[in-house]
Amino acid sequence: MKAIKKILIANRGEIACRIIQTAKKLNIIPIAIYSEADKNALFVKLAQEAYLVGPAPSKESYLNTRRIIEIAKLAKADAIHPGYGFLSENPDFADLCKSHKIIFIGPSSDAIRKMGIKHEAKKIVQTYGVPTIPGYLGEKQDDITLKKEAMLIGLPVLLKASYGGGGKGMRIVYQESDIKESIRSAKTESLKSFGHDDLLIEKYLPESRHIEVQIFGDTQGNFVHLYDRDCSLQRRHQKIIEEAPAQNIPKETKEELYQAAINAARSVKYVGAGTIEFLMTPDHHFYFMEMNTRLQVEHPVTEMITGLDLVEWQIRVAEGKALPLTQAQITCQGVAIEARIYAEDPKQQFLPTTGKIKQIIWPSSSDKNIRVDTGYDTGDAVQIYYDPLLAKIIVHAKDRQLAYHKLNHALTQTAFIGLTNNIEFLQDLTQHAEIIKRDNCLSTNWLTENLPSLLTIHPPVMPDELFVLAGLFYHQYKKNSPSEACSGFRLNRPLPIFELIPIAYVNASKKTQDCSIIKIFDLDENTLEISIRSATSIEEKTWHISGLIKKNQLIFKLEKIETSVYFLFDKHVLCLLWKGKLYEMHLLTESYYHHHSRQYASHSSDHANGLQAPMPGMISQIWAMPNQVIQKGDKLLAIEAMKMEHIITAPYAGTIEQIYFSVGDQVAQGADLLVITQ
Repeated sequence: MKAIKKILIANRGEIACRIIQTAKKLNIIPIAIYSEADKNALFVKLAQEAYLVGPAPSKESYLNTRRIIEIAKLAKADAIHPGYGFLSENPDFADLCKSHKIIFIGPSSDAIRKMGIKHEAKKIVQTYGVPTIPGYLGEKQDDITLKKEAMLIGLPVLLKASYGGGGKGMRIVYQESDIKESIRSAKTESLKSFGHDDLLIEKYLPESRHIEVQIFGDTQGNFVHLYDRDCSLQRRHQKIIEEAPAQNIPKETKEELYQAAINAARSVKYVGAGTIEFLMTPDHHFYFMEMNTRLQVEHPVTEMITGLDLVEWQIRVAEGKALPLTQAQITCQGVAIEARIYAEDPKQQFLPTTGKIKQIIWPSSSDKNIRVDTGYDTGDAVQIYYDPLLAKIIVHAKDRQLAYHKLNHALTQTAFIGLTNNIEFLQDLTQHAEIIKRDNCLSTNWLTENLPSLLTIHPPVMPDELFVLAGLFYHQYKKNSPSEACSGFRLNRPLPIFELIPIAYVNASKKTQDCSIIKIFDLDENTLEISIRSATSIEEKTWHISGLIKKNQLIFKLEKIETSVYFLFDKHVLCLLWKGKLYEMHLLTESYYHHHSRQYASHSSDHANGLQAPMPGMISQIWAMPNQVIQKGDKLLAIEAMKMEHIITAPYAGTIEQIYFSVGDQVAQGADLLVITQ
């Protein structure tokens, strides 16, 4: 094959940025395609060439193969890199590239096709001695057959999309009464995500770990592994934290694991980067689950422990070159851990969120052992059309405990202001004693079992220092912008002097918390004396502080401590990143306060018995009808967004009074969906 000089990236977001980085390093011209929703995206700005591919919906843009090939030919691209997701595991697209004499940076269409159909993949690897999970791999896909096979295997079972991955089209079934609905839901999600609704059934192994092996093959028939990863920390069957290498697995078991992975790759004469995924039981027996015929989201942890650039290897192999290193030359150093930052709300069943990112704060760039992969920049908007992944924070250290400490510290320095996300949840995870203890190993079920305690809402406490810092900010802001300064700070209610409202601490019943009064006095040109009195205490505390505003940092000396905090001030809202937590306060005039208090006093419907949309999206299914009598737990409707379907069920028995939407309608988060009378 010829040398690649121009690569079209048939993807978006952080993986497009990642590929662009390596392409530029190799003096290859990266070409971006973008939808109308992504015209100002970071990856578009980073690419040397960029072309509009179509409207925002994926089917009309990033999955529009005809248009992508047109752009590739127009741009005179030598190759197409599909990244992951979208077209990366589409054998027809690989064939289409070949027919137009464009190099597809990935395996052959034959390998993708064989490994993409999960039940066929299992049959193939079994002939090479790779152990597989007991289950149903048959072609009959009617509900009666699937239910019968599930019962023969024995509950609990796992329904999985035969043509998919990434947790889409996957359901665990514990009870016979749930089988029919689980099949319908899994088939619906699979069809929308992968274009096929075939399912396979596996025996569910709740105490198992998710262990995967990174492999590479070349056109000369060489195969190597790049060690393993533990991806057991998952929510909604999707990975959230990944580690490399996996801990507490005997050396001889790992050697067997690596050999099984290479055998699986050899079974389809695999070329390029691939991942063999296994389930491992507590007694270290492992079973083949599937092969991902592409680069993985978690590939950075493998790059950190090996010091290799996997995208560079992909490009070189696609050019027909041999693997750069032999197995003996590939070493593993230290431990790497990755945390995925998502636009989602952990307290609302991890439902995806949307909105504008007012400001992004990243950890210090001076530490080479901390890496950030992202496709977003300050000012970007997260929309309903694509995956909610915002960024990945990856760290490397000499051992696992140090790596977790470094990751937790990096997360405390990271913020996406203006958008609900899972950063604080990740902070809690990365300092959880059960997770970080030495040589730990957790099952894929651990996070689900521990969610209640992890998501327990503790009574909100506003640190005294935050009132003091807000007072300093107010003083500096008023001095620098007197015409824009607010008449005062407010917490919940009219109070004298300066007051504040910490709206981030509205409790579950939507009632604001008690507050503190703060008083500010100028001691001299540089120092302020700020006194605060808690609403629950008659004792007044006094602090001495000095500081200044510099760009997006409030640099200060509080008593004897000198440090800084990141802030964002936008339309009366002050956000401070203090000790890893993001605090949000309103600096309000009287008129603005009254409007604000009404706005935040209630998020409920105008109807006492109304149900609201828990996330933005499209109505994909409606089971309820006006005047229908329903029971608690009955399915009412489903909302689809970001490749996920969420089912709304009845919170109590009653009668459907009114339904406001139809199938196909777009709804905003918090929109009234229907009314139930009791």
